[in-house]
Amino acid sequence: MIHTHQTAPTQFVEANGIRFAYRRFGKAGGAPLVFNQHFRGTMGYWDPAVTDGLARNREVILFNNAGVSSSSGRVPTSMQEMGANAIAFIRALGLTKVDVLGFSIGGMIAQEITAKAPDLVSRLILVGTGPRGADMSASRSAEIFAGAYDPPEHLWLAVHFSPSPSGRAAGLAFLKRKLLRKDRDPEVSEEAATAQREAIGKYYAPAESAEKRRSSRAPRAASDAPAHWRSPRPAPRCSSITQAGPRMLKPLLWKSARPAAARPRRRRSLGAQWAA
Repeated sequence: MIHTHQTAPTQFVEANGIRFAYRRFGKAGGAPLVFNQHFRGTMGYWDPAVTDGLARNREVILFNNAGVSSSSGRVPTSMQEMGANAIAFIRALGLTKVDVLGFSIGGMIAQEITAKAPDLVSRLILVGTGPRGADMSASRSAEIFAGAYDPPEHLWLAVHFSPSPSGRAAGLAFLKRKLLRKDRDPEVSEEAATAQREAIGKYYAPAESAEKRRSSRAPRAASDAPAHWRSPRPAPRCSSITQAGPRMLKPLLWKSARPAAARPRRRRSLGAQWAA
């Protein structure tokens, strides 16, 4: 049976004393693409339009890191520990080479994975994230997450989409796709979210060195998210290559294989449509 985002069974693997929940689907062969999720998100929060689109040509792995939703353990209060847990998960699957995608704090974790285990990572794709020690003074993330939403799921309209009619329509379509799966993951607990916030604060503290992000050898690509959501620009050698809609991530995987210096810099605003 060929599985999709909606039908892939939830599996478990143990590493570092943690029982990680994950799902694998797509075309086997080559390096799988491992997704690292955003703040308060579970593996069920990825857009099926993106994951299924990518799975037509490659294997996709979604997982909940330690302490998140259906995975055991506790959420660490540092990105370094989160990255170490993610590496343990990947290696517990018997994988020796993967492509790594990270969105928001998942992008911070993805950078840690690449810094700690550069031989494990073939390509690094960063979406709506930033480097250590970046200036977050312009970010509206705290304001957005502190708001009240009715129904609560509409928080993600404010996070991912613009308030324009087209942005709202795209957001509602995303939520409809997201909620189709029957066995949905438990939501992230307040304890886990508090630990994630602490880790974010440490990561962006001015004392954090930029040396770590310069140590990564994996080819990288960066993608824009809406301005109110994204962190500051990713690491200096990242190339900004974006494409709106469900196909947004596919070009990143192939173009990131070329060194950034050899590629022309192109930018197209992803805007409200990044998850459509």
